[in-house]
Amino acid sequence: GGDEEGDGYETDHQDYCEVCQQGGEIILCDTCPRAYHMVCLDPEMEKAPEGKWSCPHCKEGVQWEAKDENSELEAEGDVELEECVLGEPEEEEDDHMEFCRVCKDGGELLCCDACPSSYHIHCLNPPLPEIPNGEWLCPRCLCPQMKGKVQRILHWKWGEPPPPTPVPRPPDADLDAPSPKPLEGRPERQFFAKWVGMSYWHCSWVSELQLELYCSVMFRNYQRKTDMDEPPTFDFGVEDDGKSSKRKNKDPQYAQLEEQFYRYGIKQEWMMIHRILNH
Repeated sequence: GGDEEGDGYETDHQDYCEVCQQGGEIILCDTCPRAYHMVCLDPEMEKAPEGKWSCPHCKEGVQWEAKDENSELEAEGDVELEECVLGEPEEEEDDHMEFCRVCKDGGELLCCDACPSSYHIHCLNPPLPEIPNGEWLCPRCLCPQMKGKVQRILHWKWGEPPPPTPVPRPPDADLDAPSPKPLEGRPERQFFAKWVGMSYWHCSWVSELQLELYCSVMFRNYQRKTDMDEPPTFDFGVEDDGKSSKRKNKDPQYAQLEEQFYRYGIKQEWMMIHRILNH
């Protein structure tokens, strides 16, 4: 585990570092396909780890996958395990977090049915009025995959809040009583991402949770260097506002590109098509 690439065996791991996107001598995570240069880790690693090694992404909340693998060892001592269970029938093991993933406090928590995450219902976005019946999957488990590998985070902005959650009318409420107010969601940060192997024309917006789950090291570095309370100001490139607004009035295509790309720090020359390879 934590072996460096180049031992002559095939793996499903990526062949580049998760942080800097470059190849070379990298260490492989034993619980996901990510790989890292030792100097790109935070804190950086002096020498390759011995035995099983989990990357920062896995340690941050998916460590239960690694724990599952240890169950093979437990299975070897089936008899002891059975005695354990028989001895304490009321002690059902629960791997769920004992604190809310959002506010880090304990209390009455809603547990995900697919991973160890736990939440207060009021900390979800939008909040839930009550504990739901049946199976419930948390935001992390429902988070969609990203369309590729992020090369660079260019900008962030506040997105629209999710639609509010309707609150059911209490069964004993008067017929004339107004319906309970829906629970409002909170605006969430969205990040403008440049993708590895795709031109700036393909830059698109991703959620904070997607970056946290699928691009954690780069995201943490971005958070360290960026004010996360106030979005960055728009970048109008080399043209001053006066020239830019005149040009926008004359040229609707420029206005659209400015709205979609230029204001987020993408320069016009980066959008130039150099050659057509096929049609």
